[in-house]
Amino acid sequence: MIFETERLIVREWRDTPDDLDRVFEIYRHDEVTRWIGMEEPLKSPDEARTVMTRWQARYEKNEHKYGPWAMEIKASGIVAGTVLLGPLPEPSDGSEGRGEIEVGWHLHPDSWGHGYATEAARGALELAFGRYEVPEVYAVAYPTNERSIAVMQRLGMSPRGLTTRWYGREAQCYVTLPRQRAASN
Repeated sequence: MIFETERLIVREWRDTPDDLDRVFEIYRHDEVTRWIGMEEPLKSPDEARTVMTRWQARYEKNEHKYGPWAMEIKASGIVAGTVLLGPLPEPSDGSEGRGEIEVGWHLHPDSWGHGYATEAARGALELAFGRYEVPEVYAVAYPTNERSIAVMQRLGMSPRGLTTRWYGREAQCYVTLPRQRAASN
């Protein structure tokens, strides 16, 4: 377990049939993948295994400090989606990277509207500022992704405007600092 909230257990994704099935179920939906820059939704369970292998390599590379993690609902044991905390990719705009840390979330449509993204992201921010002592955390979303922007606002993050710094696309950028977190709680 990475951390726990009132309703969620946040843990690494595991190479098990249940987790592989849920990865496929989450990322086979266009209404999920279109917001996260995937070229197309997953087409088969084998593609879910490829995703899982990539995530497990990321866990090892980052000594299990960061990741895309499963957010498991305590009451049902169902994985609602993924919450991530980790370094943003090297800038795609030609500028130099500064090791910026990102928080993000991807939920299965059956888990939308329950507050899981906000709850898991709050826990990830507490981890970032508490245990990891990072100076600031970013979140980015397509400008038309109103649901994710609403989560950023509920988290008390401050808008920084549009950017093309990461992921090779225009994104709405938000940031939060440890002082902002304390003020928004």
